Amino acid sequence: GLYDADRTLELHKAQDNPYVRACYERHLGHPGSARAHETLHTRYHSRRRIASEEVPLTPGAGEERLAVSVCVGTSCYLRGSQELLRRLVEHVESSGLAERVEVNATFCFERCDRGPTVRVNGTVLEKCSLASARAAIEAALAAAPAAKGG
Repeated sequence: GLYDADRTLELHKAQDNPYVRACYERHLGHPGSARAHETLHTRYHSRRRIASEEVPLTPGAGEERLAVSVCVGTSCYLRGSQELLRRLVEHVESSGLAERVEVNATFCFERCDRGPTVRVNGTVLEKCSLASARAAIEAALAAAPAAKGG
């Protein structure tokens, strides 16, 4: 299909385009020039879209609730974070943990290729499943009374 579409086009190469040629003549110099390279080439820079914004999803009034944050950024979302988040909220509510656990939706732990990403009490879990999130929550809750007492 691409070859068929290309055959119908008047211009087949960028250098044949009079607008591109004019842009080089007026602004960029020649192809491969430092100015053309600086203007036309891009570099990847990791950018957080939303910094430190969390949306609490479990009601509760416990003074020091365990913080559980699930990234819902695009990459984690595509890897199932939305479903994981929904199931975690259901688990916390159905287990009567809402007074002890706060589940938040958040954005970007800067581990986009390893999602879904979840943070439980400061520990980041990559490629997190419901089972691993529940285990981390249970371990953190079990450790909490010991930390307060000692």
